[in-house]
Amino acid sequence: MDRIILITGATMLENLSSVDWGILTHAYGKADDVPQLLRNLASHDEEVRKVALRSLYGTIYHQGTVYQASAYAVPFLLELVQQEEVQERESILSLLADLARGDAYHRQHMRIYTDEEKHDPSFQKQLEEEVFEVDCTHQAVKDGIPLYLELLAHQEVKIRTNAIYLLSYFRSEAAQLVPQLSTRFQYERDQGVYACLLYSVGILIKDQSVAYPDAFHLLEQSLEKGETDPIRVAAAMALIRTGSRSFSSRVLDVILEAIMHPETVENVYKELPWVEDGFLFEAVISLSQLPSSFHHSLVDPRLIDFLETVRAQDEETLDQIALDLALDLHSEMGLDPHF
Repeated sequence: MDRIILITGATMLENLSSVDWGILTHAYGKADDVPQLLRNLASHDEEVRKVALRSLYGTIYHQGTVYQASAYAVPFLLELVQQEEVQERESILSLLADLARGDAYHRQHMRIYTDEEKHDPSFQKQLEEEVFEVDCTHQAVKDGIPLYLELLAHQEVKIRTNAIYLLSYFRSEAAQLVPQLSTRFQYERDQGVYACLLYSVGILIKDQSVAYPDAFHLLEQSLEKGETDPIRVAAAMALIRTGSRSFSSRVLDVILEAIMHPETVENVYKELPWVEDGFLFEAVISLSQLPSSFHHSLVDPRLIDFLETVRAQDEETLDQIALDLALDLHSEMGLDPHF
């Protein structure tokens, strides 16, 4: 598939008919329904837009999987995001983020196949085709980076937030993106967007924080001098995401304090796209990724308190996955597993 280029200077979606959607496929077969779904995203009728978005989530992106038609739909999604008259563009940005991180069906479900099935030539061919579709889709979304960068200064908070979130999926472009995101800190006044900037910078410099000392220092400063709890917690989580072993134990203090008093951050965090399952779930994920240097006796009592807190929660955000992660962390710490 040729590289997909962002369409500009044309009437909205006028090039939809240039794609032969009938020969493309998505999760439920032929993709000939995609053009109308894309048009419906620009509808003035809220219900029509919602149905279209749900349908696209069931077709070109389905339970983490992307398909042949996905990459072809991306330029039109980008076109819609450019149009100020299109409503709920933040939702389209979220769909683009999901498409950027989408995977191949067979690769996602590798565990259900036998070794014999995995080595079958037809299986390998199908997997190769699916991975190609994944790569094409990711590249198509990446072609929109100039647009996402422009949206960092948009007046709508949700659009800024979702643009930042989307940019975090392009670690290969960190050299370009980290300086641009870092510059936005001096202009951003919304603490939720500020938190999202911190988190995305942490993801982009993962395993290469030494190459971005200014960005890493910015995370450390926000941890120590951040004006609000959500900002300090985001900085702590971002520092963990960098994979560095050089940050202070303050990261643990900040996260554990927020776990014990989640009301100080929940109102902000429930609006952030990278906290899909709630703040407490995200806290478990972060603690499970702490480097081994933090696993010492002085930390144990606070982790025990944390695990007891997790066990006591009834919120839907603390599903079995979160509890399993807590158990794994508990086991790694060498603590009594019967909490």
